[in-house]
Amino acid sequence: MKPLAIFLPVVTLLCAMQYAAAQATHMRLIAVKQSRYNGTQFINYDSSRYVYSGTHEGNLDINPVVLDYDKGNTYIWDSTGNWLQTNRYTNLFDANERMVQTTNEVWNTTTNHWDSLDRSIYTYNGQGQLTEYLVQDWNGGSWDNSFRQTTTYITAGISQRLNQFWNSSNNTWFDNDRFVYTYDANNKLAEELHQFWNGTWKNVNRNIYRYNSTGLVWQASFHQWNLGTSAWDSSTRSTITYDAANDPATTLYEEWDGSAYVYLQKQTTTFSNHQRILAETQSWSSASTGWVYNTSSYRMYYFYEPFFPTGITTLPMQADVKLYPMPANNTLYIALQNSNGKIYTLTLIDLNGRKLLQQQSPVYNNTLSLPVANLPAGNYLLSVATDGQWVTRQVSIAH
Repeated sequence: MKPLAIFLPVVTLLCAMQYAAAQATHMRLIAVKQSRYNGTQFINYDSSRYVYSGTHEGNLDINPVVLDYDKGNTYIWDSTGNWLQTNRYTNLFDANERMVQTTNEVWNTTTNHWDSLDRSIYTYNGQGQLTEYLVQDWNGGSWDNSFRQTTTYITAGISQRLNQFWNSSNNTWFDNDRFVYTYDANNKLAEELHQFWNGTWKNVNRNIYRYNSTGLVWQASFHQWNLGTSAWDSSTRSTITYDAANDPATTLYEEWDGSAYVYLQKQTTTFSNHQRILAETQSWSSASTGWVYNTSSYRMYYFYEPFFPTGITTLPMQADVKLYPMPANNTLYIALQNSNGKIYTLTLIDLNGRKLLQQQSPVYNNTLSLPVANLPAGNYLLSVATDGQWVTRQVSIAH
């Protein structure tokens, strides 16, 4: 299992919001344990453990996912009842606290030490968006290019992710496949199209997304391209049911049997303060007409630790924060006047303390933006931070 990167109130009401938000937001994932069903009971299978420094965050339940651990170790449960270490992941960060490199090492049981396996290098644009993900393999003496993914963006979000592999014979990258993203009139992701390169781009499969009345994804249908008919064939779909706190409590997986969708698998997830603590799967049994555990069933246990930022003060008054339009619809603009060339971190959270978006400003860019089209209408809090100082503004979103 591979490991997956405060404010001062302006009114009394925000004081209460701030305290609740700080308590809920500042928890980070430190371990995940997987158990699998052996036909009789769930037994240990593998686990991952994470170590952080400072205020680096680790949260699976924000978008995008952030796992800014310094070191992560994976283990597998052996037949003698012991956890055996298998891999170690070490992350490096730049001055802006963005992850710039992950090194993967494998445990050598013969020499009892760590051997380098591969590393990932991350590159960002001026808006703090990831533009390149580069993987290199260790050949015993140097790093060789292996794979890279380049991402391009539009206002609504990601436009394309292009996957390329390294040709060592002529030292060039060659296209392999790509994902193309299409958005609806509300700037919500409508389609994710997967194509492979064969002289021209050929369709492989696609996901179609549907949303509920609160703007959350409730169904994703998966389709495969039929070369014979040059048309899309239905394959599988997943349907999400949310709990009262808008956390994805149940995901139902179905497959197309040629005439209708039939049950396949169900995942049930338990949350605490918007962070998952347990997830398990069951399969549909036609014989018993019900959900059962079988050898494909698993349970995932999630463990957290609290962390608290220090040195909280008010943002210098010379950096005036202005938000528009208000209420925001598709995009929230943030104008930082007299920013003095500092880099600012923008964090948008809901009133339950769940962090939804985070972005860093490029130096000397005084007008920033956050995409909010995919968020439900309502009130939120925006934290603007730099050099250990924070200020908060209340944000309204209406669609």
